[in-house]
Amino acid sequence: MGKKLDIVILNKAQFPTEVMVNYAKEKSRPVTHNKKDLRKYKLIIADLVNEEIEKPKKGDKIKRSLIRHDLKTLNEIYTRIIYNKI
Repeated sequence: MGKKLDIVILNKAQFPTEVMVNYAKEKSRPVTHNKKDLRKYKLIIADLVNEEIEKPKKGDKIKRSLIRHDLKTLNEIYTRIIYNKI
């Protein structure tokens, strides 16, 4: 497409306590960001956490995160970006 990255989408929602406990058990944590490092980008900050907590699937060999993005919200953001509404 020939364009450089110029927009960053950030989550502002808190994670459910159950999720944070599970991350701690796995000695893991959600990805964090530093707004100071992102000053050169247009920031879109939204509640992106899907309320449904993902449960591991039986026989799944891939270790997956517990949190999923809210696809409806992301779709709305992507649509606004594509049609230059942001």
